[in-house]
Amino acid sequence: MGKCINYRRKNYDKTIEEFEKLAKSNDFFAFYIDSLVGIGLLQKNKINTLVVSPTVQGKGYGKEMLLYLNHMILNERKYDKVLLNVVEQNERAKKFYEKCNFQLIASYRVFQ
Repeated sequence: MGKCINYRRKNYDKTIEEFEKLAKSNDFFAFYIDSLVGIGLLQKNKINTLVVSPTVQGKGYGKEMLLYLNHMILNERKYDKVLLNVVEQNERAKKFYEKCNFQLIASYRVFQ
């Protein structure tokens, strides 16, 4: 199971250092302010999961989480590109990733 740390915008540099220590042995990240902001799950150079709590969506935390996970893949894991999964029907997520300069390569549908 992943470890959780306290995430605060004011202590961003300190938080990055704490995340970097965790990332060397772990692929699961939980982002906190006073409560859970979101989670991220990495698999090699892929962001497998990025979930932001509905209570804080639209406040910039998702972008900060994405930038951090990007940093981990490119700078700590030394990959030259970052991949991510997004469900084809999730238009809001697709727009978010495009706004953050990701390009759609392929998509998949989730059937229930």
